[in-house]
Amino acid sequence: MEEETKLGWVNPGVLSPVVRNATGRPHGEVASWTTKRIYGGIGRGLGVFRVVGEAVDRGEPFTWSVVVKVVGVGRGAVDNPAAWNYWKREALAFESRALEQLPGGVVAPRCWGVTQLEVGAVAIWLEELRDDGPSSWSLADYGQAARHFGCFNAAYLRGERPLDHSWYSHDWMKGRVEACATPVALLLEHRDNPWIQRMHPPDVLERILRVWEEREWFYRVIAGLPQTFCHQDAFRRNLFRRGHAHEETVAIDWAGAGIAPIGAEMVPLVVTTVGMHEFEVERWRELEGAALAGYLQGLNEGGWKGDPRLPRLGYAASVILRFGVPGNLQVATLLNEQQWPELEKSVGCPIGELCDFWAHVRRSVVLPFAEEAHTLSRDLRLSVLT
Repeated sequence: MEEETKLGWVNPGVLSPVVRNATGRPHGEVASWTTKRIYGGIGRGLGVFRVVGEAVDRGEPFTWSVVVKVVGVGRGAVDNPAAWNYWKREALAFESRALEQLPGGVVAPRCWGVTQLEVGAVAIWLEELRDDGPSSWSLADYGQAARHFGCFNAAYLRGERPLDHSWYSHDWMKGRVEACATPVALLLEHRDNPWIQRMHPPDVLERILRVWEEREWFYRVIAGLPQTFCHQDAFRRNLFRRGHAHEETVAIDWAGAGIAPIGAEMVPLVVTTVGMHEFEVERWRELEGAALAGYLQGLNEGGWKGDPRLPRLGYAASVILRFGVPGNLQVATLLNEQQWPELEKSVGCPIGELCDFWAHVRRSVVLPFAEEAHTLSRDLRLSVLT
């Protein structure tokens, strides 16, 4: 449920230029507005909000609606452009206008402006999106989105689009995994905690620690694959269908966008979508099949004709790096009962169910990809992977 919220920095002077851009009314003046939190963020007004209101254009009243994403340092984001979690990356991406004409059927939301707030915070004003179709996606919808991302990735793989923007993330996966050093240490320290054991049973914990020890090998694997520009968080909640026949896939949340290996784009579409309860975990292989088939089709349509085992290896290795090692959410938060209500609200289930679910996902979905990555790397016999 959306929660009405006051943002003290929002005023007619800030809103009027945004509303003019959003509505195409160059003389519009904002008269009133209401702000409601959609999701995310704590403290300092961080999060995503829907702002609706009334305005007047030379005596003619009209209504308007926009979305504003307020981002800043803290809450897992840092003020270091080289870091995987650089707080200002998405704002810079929209300001550069590089997201305005993306290839391959992938579309970013239209941006109506970026407002600098206090030091270490900005507001990104975006179009309000609606999904063109039923709220539940079919396998064909996931396959079509994957096809769009395949075409999108292919344009950069072929050199049609340069990989040269200063705000691109680099080594995003490695930075994300290395940030898990503290959670891994906590996991070992509290391995006898009943909640830790419930989410990380002994057999799962053993395989997690093996991945942690092998992580440098996985870094070399993904670094040795063809590199492309990726959204890096293209799962169901961040995607919208546009057009009666899903001609475009609109992707929100470009905070991690940057250079990544071929195939990595499919990891959130499959595993994060399942992990966020957007698709039945029992049918995850069906989702994977539709996504990878669509992705390969898109790569081929976009002009990339390489060995199909390369994107499969990029996908397998990236699944392991992204989900084979637990982060703060699955360790530090689990050890702090005061944070459980917020966690349960965000995922929509009690903490016990969450523990059981993620133990199952990691055991049955994620960790088997380690062996597949090793097998594929041997089969491909790429010297850089040895």
